[in-house]
Amino acid sequence: MTPPAPAAPEPLTFRTSNRYARVSLTLPPALQAWPALRGALYESERRSLVEFADGARDAHADMGDPPGGERPYTKTIDYAWAGETARLVSLKKTTYEYTGGAHPNGAIDGVIWDKAAGARLDVKDLIRPDADTAALDRALCEAVKAAKRERTGSDALMDGGCPTFRDGHAVLVRSAGGKAAGLRFLYSPYEVGSYAEGAYEVVLPARVFRSALRPEFASEFSSAG
Repeated sequence: MTPPAPAAPEPLTFRTSNRYARVSLTLPPALQAWPALRGALYESERRSLVEFADGARDAHADMGDPPGGERPYTKTIDYAWAGETARLVSLKKTTYEYTGGAHPNGAIDGVIWDKAAGARLDVKDLIRPDADTAALDRALCEAVKAAKRERTGSDALMDGGCPTFRDGHAVLVRSAGGKAAGLRFLYSPYEVGSYAEGAYEVVLPARVFRSALRPEFASEFSSAG
């Protein structure tokens, strides 16, 4: 009896285009090991890209673009492997979008996935509800200001002021020994600086926030980080 053929790998890329838009999604091969996460990201992003491509048709029609004279809108979403511990998986998301105007727009975001619970986590989910994060907010604010001074010579922030630890978007910082050395906070253009400054990424070592972690996540971070 002929054995059944092995199942085909689940898709890691998606591309579609029409006269008005070109869109694409890329996921890292390592996600095949985590089908629930791969499936959730793939379906969510695929739907958003199809909606973007369909919406481009209406946008061009509203602008009265002549047939064949419009520049297609573009949107790409790329996920890159950021790190893994015994319980957590982390990915960095980069989005590029062009819908006309003086320049395209870009954004970065982070994904932290709890393998045990099969669920996505926000940074605030890692922290105990009763944790006093005032010191963490100060440390993050100083890290952002230091990054801005290095890049621009000024630590002036956008109107929103200093970002907060709980509301941040982050990925794990890899380290040896299967633990995370810290969190890398990700800020898209306009979040803490102008478009011209680009995106910012700042790292807080685990030693800064480890005492505020929920017990079930504390062992995922290096005590020396």
